[in-house]
Formats: sequence, structure tokens, C-alpha cells
Amino acid sequence: MPGPRFSTRGEYGLRALVDFALHPDEGSIRVTDLAARQDIPPHYLEQLLSLLRKAGLVRSARGPRGGFQLARPASHITLLDALTALEGDLILADCLEPRADRNCRYASACALRQVWQGLSDALKERLRAVSIAQLGQEQTRLESQASPSYQI
Repeated sequence: MPGPRFSTRGEYGLRALVDFALHPDEGSIRVTDLAARQDIPPHYLEQLLSLLRKAGLVRSARGPRGGFQLARPASHITLLDALTALEGDLILADCLEPRADRNCRYASACALRQVWQGLSDALKERLRAVSIAQLGQEQTRLESQASPSYQI
């Protein structure tokens, strides 16, 4: 049985944000163009962009030159910002839910809960340390390594 994981909302939403970081000079990007580049169903991408817009990570423009773009520099958007917008609060175990101590008689003296809390804190700290700009730079590096180089 698979363990906890991020959904396609997180994966596709992050891919969209990285795409924005890779194309900073394009201005507003149309959903259809972004969907085609990232192989994401356009209707689903619109839903994800709506979540990201509500979180203040992207903004939209209407009209013939309309589309979406980052609402702030990619270097100021962390993975934690994005995943929280797309997935909701990142909670590794039910006992870490707000007010879980009301439902669990062991909550105040539970060694396992301390482990889950430590893992949760470490995950959030790691996600907070990586920006969308850094992901874009790494994506560019990986793509350049994967491209064949023809030298004579």
C-alpha cells in the first residue's frame, strides 16, 4: 500500500510554476500554451491556476494578450508556498491536525507524535528553502545535460 504522497495537483501545479520561471520574458502565458508545453489537460490547469491565483502566486489578465504570469518573482515563491496553495496544509499524520489532541487521549504524551511533528517540521523547512527560481535553474541545467551535444 503506497504511503502519503502529493497529488497531481501538486505535481502539475509545480510544473506550471516552473514553466513561468523558465519563460519570464513572455509576459502573460495562455492556458492553452502552458497546457501544451507541460502536457496538462487545459481544464485541469485552469483549476490549478485558480488555486494559485487565490494564494497570490499568479495573476491573470483578460483580453487578446491575456493569460497568467507569476504574481511575484520566482525567487520569492517557495515550494512550501506552492504546495500549500495546491494541496492544503501539509500534515503527515492525523494526530498533527489542529485540535487532534481533543480526539486522541495520548496526544499530550506520545513519542510517535513527536516523530511525526519533527518530520513535518523538517519537510516544511526543506520546502521553504527551495524557490521556484531554483527549480527553474535546475530544470534548465538538467535539460542541457540531456540534450545531445554535437561537436566536431
